[in-house]
Amino acid sequence: MALYEKVSSYEVISADYLTMRNIVIRYALQHDGYHILYELMEDVHPNLKGDAEMQPPTINKCRNMHSTS
Repeated sequence: MALYEKVSSYEVISADYLTMRNIVIRYALQHDGYHILYELMEDVHPNLKGDAEMQPPTINKCRNMHSTS
């Protein structure tokens, strides 16, 4: 609840940022600051995106585990 109160403050996210304020309003009933932060970071951080595709490394990017260098 304390995290929600901090994030919902207009000093932290002003009314000029409508998209961010709408995310805060969406979680107003639950007072869930963690979900707010996650959703705010989702657009910025590629690993948090729901449809992000993580590719395994290719063999030429891997070192031989038996090599000494």
